[in-house]
Amino acid sequence: MLMLTEMPRGSVGFELVEDVEQESVLPTDLSEVVSQVGTLLDAAATSDVAYAEAVAELDQRVVAGLRDFFEGLRRADASLKLEVQNREYVFDAGRVMEAVARTAVQPEQEDDRPVLGTLIGFLPTDRRFELQTEAGLLKGKIAREADQKRIVSSFQKPCLAHLRVVMVERLGQITEAFTLVSVEEPPP
Repeated sequence: MLMLTEMPRGSVGFELVEDVEQESVLPTDLSEVVSQVGTLLDAAATSDVAYAEAVAELDQRVVAGLRDFFEGLRRADASLKLEVQNREYVFDAGRVMEAVARTAVQPEQEDDRPVLGTLIGFLPTDRRFELQTEAGLLKGKIAREADQKRIVSSFQKPCLAHLRVVMVERLGQITEAFTLVSVEEPPP
């Protein structure tokens, strides 16, 4: 449950506080979602790569809502400051315009791109990977549904990686974000 607890002076805004009976040591589902929203908004205003990576983890229907949100801020000539779990995201007019331009493009998604390579790096807690291929180094996120044990067993070995790829084309440049979905032994 969220409660409106305070109206800051000098601006139109509000503070949401989660009403929990006991302090929780672990983050709640609601706090995780709000944190993900902050990260997504920030990514849209930061760079094509950050935006493509953030969108790669979402249902594509969210993209339209994100575009409408930033367009609404632009039309109202509004700025936004969001504080989430000791992180502060500030969206002044310049960052809002950058996000409007970035979210105006509909990303394309390829659900399964098999790539031969060697898994040369991974960070399980950050869900990041590095895959060395003949074409170069691919970096990205590890899907939440990926089998971590299988990834660990494939470390430093040739493998066939199955990647979900999100492509954002803006200003004539194509930015790709990679998400490692699964790995298997390469074909003989």
